Amino acid sequence: MELNDYSKRAWQNCLLKRTIVTTLASIALLLSLSVSAHFMGFRTVTFAWFANWLCLGWLFVIIRLVGRFQFSDGYHRLRPFERGGRLYRKLGVRGFLHFVRAFWRNKYLVYASSFPEQFETQTRQVEAHHGAVFLWLSALSGYAFLRGYYDAVAWLMLFNVPLNAYPILLQRYNRGRVCRVMARQRALEAAAPRIGEHEVTAGV
Repeated sequence: MELNDYSKRAWQNCLLKRTIVTTLASIALLLSLSVSAHFMGFRTVTFAWFANWLCLGWLFVIIRLVGRFQFSDGYHRLRPFERGGRLYRKLGVRGFLHFVRAFWRNKYLVYASSFPEQFETQTRQVEAHHGAVFLWLSALSGYAFLRGYYDAVAWLMLFNVPLNAYPILLQRYNRGRVCRVMARQRALEAAAPRIGEHEVTAGV
């Protein structure tokens, strides 16, 4: 009973810490965006570029102080039209993948092939991280659109799409690939005992 109470208190303290850190970091981000927009000009390409990096800085603070996170299983679950990867290939995700591999080739390939389950979890986390930044910048773009600042919308999306939208698509594409690898591995593992039993029977 005491252990359950301790676990419950620990969970509550962790949740409280996450809430406080996220709230304070978000307030700091909003103030930074407001000050930057005032001095740089909300409708300038400079502000759009800087806003992306401010949001990435917010993400860095959250990860360092709270830890990596992911969204719900329902969000991360691949839909039937995604599993084959055809949609993402048409959207140019494979080209973006080649660009990513040019910088992280060795780590990317070894980790994906040697630890598929961990890699699958990593795709969820990276997707959630870029998704959170994408939501911040989309909210900012929505505000600009409502104010009629269409040039600001264009500048914000110019950076938001390659820095966040395509990484999100890439993680979903990679998850489909690694899930197919894990499915084949499970099928081989399930077939292995039957093959062994057949060999023993044949030897007898």
